Amino acid sequence: MIRIRLDRGRAAAYAVALALGLAVAAVGYISSFDNLSSYADGHGWAWPPALPVGLDLGIPALLILDWLRASVFLRSAAWTLAIGTVAANGAVAGGTARDRALHALMPALAILIVEAARHLRDDPTRMDKIRLSRWILSPVRTVRLWRRMVLWEVTSYSEALARESAILHARTVLAAYYAKPSWRRTRKHVPLTLRHLLATGQLPVTVLHSLDPQDTVREWVHQMLAELAPAAPSVPAATAGTGSDVIEDPDKIVRERWDEIWVRQDSIRPDGIPAEVFASAIAIARREFEQAGAHITNDELRTRLKIAKPRADAMAKVIRSAFQSGPVRQDPTPDPPPAAATSARPGSSLLSEADGPGGPRLGLNGHPVPAHSAGGES
Repeated sequence: MIRIRLDRGRAAAYAVALALGLAVAAVGYISSFDNLSSYADGHGWAWPPALPVGLDLGIPALLILDWLRASVFLRSAAWTLAIGTVAANGAVAGGTARDRALHALMPALAILIVEAARHLRDDPTRMDKIRLSRWILSPVRTVRLWRRMVLWEVTSYSEALARESAILHARTVLAAYYAKPSWRRTRKHVPLTLRHLLATGQLPVTVLHSLDPQDTVREWVHQMLAELAPAAPSVPAATAGTGSDVIEDPDKIVRERWDEIWVRQDSIRPDGIPAEVFASAIAIARREFEQAGAHITNDELRTRLKIAKPRADAMAKVIRSAFQSGPVRQDPTPDPPPAAATSARPGSSLLSEADGPGGPRLGLNGHPVPAHSAGGES
């Protein structure tokens, strides 16, 4: 409401200033008409008013033409003719130099007021008007076009048309990609981020100002689909249990992967990226994946963190790679080899091993040989 009042107030002030400028211009033209007409009458002109009419009316004619369609030639011609009118009024006026300057001041002031009004009209923040014929032929789409121009401050009508054309072509490409007959049935299959970009018209500049817009839009759509496609984690069909097959939950695997990335952030952080910036990038990427089911784009990550494009590209690449590789699984430590047999001979006992090399000798049947018979008969 406040903005509407301000716009109406500015429009009213502009109208009042323009009316006063036209009044001053009329006074200036009347003064110039009298001066130049008197000069022509004294120098033998057949119709004295021809001189002031030719000079004074030529200026507004050129300015009106330039107002309708800006042209450097028309503006330069209007200013040249205005300088000539001011000089002529100063030359034909009698009296002192001050009197001649005052006579030339009125037409000069009128030209300045007209130029000021045109400068306000050419304000870059002023929004272009939409053709009445478009409102009649396509009212629904024109309302959407006007709404997008107002919400996102698109002041240029030609740029708004370029955005609308790119959006319609992108919807056609997506409908063909998902093999759907209309955008209404295709919309629910499109990733949330891409759907948001098409709804708001926030398309890249390269897409809007391309020499071949159709091919550029098609390439951009396929690139966005490739970037936003959720990575399908390799979920094992079943894991061996105690007695039955247990199917793992995919959501649990996704949570484990994000938890693993958070734990390993210090080891996978790219060189030159502060730790707090990389931690924020992981948090934003995880929230976007959980909400949209797709990885965040490099440009969106750069916009949210307000960082340079190379940093955003490096962090997004590392995060996607770490997510696709999955958690780092530690191989189980192999069991130590079984201890060597206490004796290679059957029937050996701990007693015989403990005796060592100097222990009792064993006979052929594995029983210890008495000491008195070990050395034989004496």
